[in-house]
Amino acid sequence: MRMAVKSKLRPDWKRGLAIALVLFAALIAIFAAAFKNTAAGSEARELELVDRAVNRAVVSCYALEGFYPPSIDYLVENYGLSVNLDKYYIHHEALAPNVYPTIWVAKRGTSNGQ
Repeated sequence: MRMAVKSKLRPDWKRGLAIALVLFAALIAIFAAAFKNTAAGSEARELELVDRAVNRAVVSCYALEGFYPPSIDYLVENYGLSVNLDKYYIHHEALAPNVYPTIWVAKRGTSNGQ
């Protein structure tokens, strides 16, 4: 005759639930951090692309006309430079028509230390 053996160990469902919730919260935190890093990298890349576009337009102006542009507006009007000026600030300081201007690009609402 076979006797059924009753296990004396009962699963502690509260402990299991707590462990599952902690693991779930950890996964959510990891995904949130990864998303934040991706967004920050994307913004940095976009700022770099805007900076590159402005400098490329400056060099194109000098190559085609023999002088550096007097302003960013000149690049917009004559070289098709398209930058969201509500999102980015472009500093342009021209010393002379034959001297490369001081240019830097910053995202509005942040300070970049320049």
